[in-house]
Amino acid sequence: MIDVHRMGTKMNRRDRQVLGRRTEIMSAALRLFETKGYLETSMEEIAESADVARGDDFITGLNKE
Repeated sequence: MIDVHRMGTKMNRRDRQVLGRRTEIMSAALRLFETKGYLETSMEEIAESADVARGDDFITGLNKE
């Protein structure tokens, strides 16, 4: 987890939420990659595991390539 207080600038609530959401998605992806393998993990599975919609801006900006 990223310590937002050690980043040098104070983050507002929205920025902390965005950072937290991205961290959740990346953590979900890493868990799935470890259990299923990178090639066998779909973006839909990552979204479901992170409890976000597949069309969510956090997911649509990501790709596995």
